[in-house]
Amino acid sequence: MSRTLKIDEARGPGSLCLRLAGPLDQATAPQLRERLPAADDGTLEIDLAACSFISSSGLRLLLEIHKSFQASGNPFRLVNVPPPVESILETTGLSQLLRFSRARREISIDGREMMAAGACGECYRLDEESVVKLYYAGISADLVDREKQFSREAFILGVPTAISYEIVQCGDRLGVIYEMLEARLFSEIIRNDLQNLESHARTLAEAARTIHGARDVKSVFPEAKAHFRRSLHELADDFPSDDIAHLRYRLDQIPDTDECVHLDLHTSNIMIRDGEPLIIDMGEFSVGSFLFDVGQWCTIYGYPELNTCEIVTRIPSDQGFVFLETLLDTYFSDRSREDRALFEANRHFLASLRTMGAARMVPALREPLVRQVREFLMPAIRAEWEAAGTGSGRTRD
Repeated sequence: MSRTLKIDEARGPGSLCLRLAGPLDQATAPQLRERLPAADDGTLEIDLAACSFISSSGLRLLLEIHKSFQASGNPFRLVNVPPPVESILETTGLSQLLRFSRARREISIDGREMMAAGACGECYRLDEESVVKLYYAGISADLVDREKQFSREAFILGVPTAISYEIVQCGDRLGVIYEMLEARLFSEIIRNDLQNLESHARTLAEAARTIHGARDVKSVFPEAKAHFRRSLHELADDFPSDDIAHLRYRLDQIPDTDECVHLDLHTSNIMIRDGEPLIIDMGEFSVGSFLFDVGQWCTIYGYPELNTCEIVTRIPSDQGFVFLETLLDTYFSDRSREDRALFEANRHFLASLRTMGAARMVPALREPLVRQVREFLMPAIRAEWEAAGTGSGRTRD
């Protein structure tokens, strides 16, 4: 048996994955110990896909790591555990204590149709019966796992959700498989039917109303504001301090509600089957104001000069802007004038939230997305603050 252990690192926002190749035993455990981060640094995953054996010394180290991270409150888990190692965990009883996931089926996207690309990943059609949402490298496995959990819980609440049934591996990327018999991506349908934007707007508006009409009675889903506060905290060094203070203040002013929100609700995260929408990409499903979803529409469709609509949906940017204005009129047709006014007073600010969230979650996009907010959206955010009659544009105490 080889006495060497190869350790590769993959870093994401607030997370570290250590990939082990070789045995984890008395001779090699010190190598892993030397590479461990501090328990309060964030999430730690240890990928055991290529780990051939774990001895009692290796198990003791894993137990030590578990206790350290448990005390810090940060997640620690084993991923891609192969059957022989899973058997060892079960025999020793550690399977009842350590968080772990089994080795995942490997897929290939060679020659597959890419249906859409978003902030966190891409959607590919695998065959006539299934599609895969493939997350970018560095996206935490916790987000992918939440996709499955939140899809199930949202379905129970009555949200028209496509249930994900398998998490797969594609190289260094994770994906979620959806069964989509005869379903088509909503963005694709719109691209081929641009003369009926009003009808398509009604479909998306109704899907949003269904989500926002659901209530998180069991407190399964996280608070949306916490998601955005984390983005502002982790990106604070990329902005002038007064900009971050302003954004934090604006976020605090958004009303707190028990509505459900998707946080990435656009036409490339919706499949249409038999004329009915099925919503995918549920990993950020949360509780909070409907404004967060409506603001996301502005992020995607509202700025032709940024070309985001074309990138994410492949719908021409000018048509995406027309679609947005029709969508807003349709969605707000059964809400109060006060709701519409609150949105208009915060349109650019709300649009910035999703952009900053994507910058936090996808390291490769951080610099261009931060620049987009800092140089393009912040002046508009300040201007809407002035237009709302809130004073000099400085953050109020």
